[in-house]
Amino acid sequence: AEAYREALEILREYAEKLPIGATVRLRTTDGQRRTAILTVVDRDGITIETRSRIPEPARRVTYDQIRQLELKTANGASMAKAAAVGAAIGAGTFVGLLALVFSNWD
Repeated sequence: AEAYREALEILREYAEKLPIGATVRLRTTDGQRRTAILTVVDRDGITIETRSRIPEPARRVTYDQIRQLELKTANGASMAKAAAVGAAIGAGTFVGLLALVFSNWD
């Protein structure tokens, strides 16, 4: 029982550190998985809003109903990665054009 209370306290502390408005992934003890926007964090639980075509009301989830809670990241897509891909494409194009010019040099 003590370990269970400690786990809930750790989960609460983690949730309090998440920024309001962040996209989170949530798995509940009944097996449901949701990706949602975090709108409220308090002592007893969190409130989330799911994004869907059909609007749903905000959902209140208590800490004892949460099996897993994590901040959703951008799946590795970043400005640095995009810049590196762009630079590689530009360099490849330049080398290709340079090879074409030298192959037709008379």
